[in-house]
Amino acid sequence: MRSIVLIARREVKDHIRQPSIIIGAIGFYLLVELLFASIFGIVSSQIDNPAVQQLLGGKTPDALAAELVGAYNSYVVFEPAALAGLLGGHAFINDRERGTLPFLLLTPVSRVQLLVGKVLGCALVALSIHVVIGGVQTWALARFELAQMASQLLPFSLSWVIGFLAGTTAWTLASAALAVILGAVIKDIRGSLAFGSLLGFVLTTPPIFAVGFTMDDTLLASMVALAGFAFTAVLIVVGQFLIKRDLSR
Repeated sequence: MRSIVLIARREVKDHIRQPSIIIGAIGFYLLVELLFASIFGIVSSQIDNPAVQQLLGGKTPDALAAELVGAYNSYVVFEPAALAGLLGGHAFINDRERGTLPFLLLTPVSRVQLLVGKVLGCALVALSIHVVIGGVQTWALARFELAQMASQLLPFSLSWVIGFLAGTTAWTLASAALAVILGAVIKDIRGSLAFGSLLGFVLTTPPIFAVGFTMDDTLLASMVALAGFAFTAVLIVVGQFLIKRDLSR
């Protein structure tokens, strides 16, 4: 366990020393959050306008609120998963470029510990931003009249807590694990990031949207979170054999 913690801490420090990806992600995060706040504010002020209701296809305010809040929650989950994927794609590549990978492989740590440590380090950076920025912004959006019509999808219902914390953590870990493994197997950074992003998008987008839209159901939110942790465990088990072969080349 100590080895995993040390590797994760080293990974976090590496990303902090090269913060361009993190800064870009935070900027994009805030931009989209502002966009959602504008949408919620405009729709909330015009929700009783018949012309607006007709424009929205005759949806009831409750149905519209559930769709908008669900879409927002899905984005809140997607952001840390995407960031963890980008950071994970650089995990082994950074070691290769600095020439520290051979020394890292000589340390008395197993491939599982190495993989888990790097995945945890990447996920921790992304989830820290998620909890601080996403949590504050979600709480702020919950003040809008429209959002309050879908309060079961917002803080601090039990299903929301499970989705926001457990569900997001599970699929962020899965995204990071997938990217770290691909970064080890594919030596070229461009190929690693491009292929990893595409495959990660295909595999994780459906469950990520599921997290966002099941935050009103405790059982479903729990099942989606458990599925994410199980998928991460499978990736770790399979990934240890892949990196054991490729890192030794």
